[in-house]
Amino acid sequence: MLIAIPCFIGFIVLAKPLMILLYNDANTTPALTLALGAVTVVLYSLSTVTNSILQGLDKMAEPAKNAGLSLIVHLAALFLMLIVFKWNIYALVGSNIIFSLCMCYLNIRAIRLTCGYRQEIDKTYLKPLTAALVMGIVTYVVHLLFDVLIGGRFVATGLSILIAMPVYAVVVLKLGTLSKKDFTALPKGDAIYRICKKLHLLPGH
Repeated sequence: MLIAIPCFIGFIVLAKPLMILLYNDANTTPALTLALGAVTVVLYSLSTVTNSILQGLDKMAEPAKNAGLSLIVHLAALFLMLIVFKWNIYALVGSNIIFSLCMCYLNIRAIRLTCGYRQEIDKTYLKPLTAALVMGIVTYVVHLLFDVLIGGRFVATGLSILIAMPVYAVVVLKLGTLSKKDFTALPKGDAIYRICKKLHLLPGH
């Protein structure tokens, strides 16, 4: 979630600039489609991780069963959105969100029933989301500023992405999202922890 959540916010904030950068397309529809579907970055990341957890718990068939059930819900939602509500291209986005959401729910439920584990919310979701929202605001302002001052397809978007990464990292650390145990699990984690402590990037330092 530390990576998926800021990607989700980044796709929302920079949807149109990214479409212009990659495809030179200033049309509103592709950018809106990207922004609306950005949440699936988080949902598919979570469903992939929970698939692996279930397989590790010797529930090899559970992910496939959950995918089958999610597919049925996905097709029903697609029919409603496409035929009844006539949402056109947005029906595909909405049904994909529903599919990935169903997968996450069913996998998390299966994990809880198998081993009784309940995922904590604060450090896994809320703190990364808070940091990502701060990053999103800074990114939007930076992009707007450079777009007005410099313009072009590359400079404003590239610089806003480069600035977004350290902003997110600093806010994540300041919120205490990572414990010392989390740092030590990383390659060169002890050295990274000492550097962060020396730079006063950790809460209470």
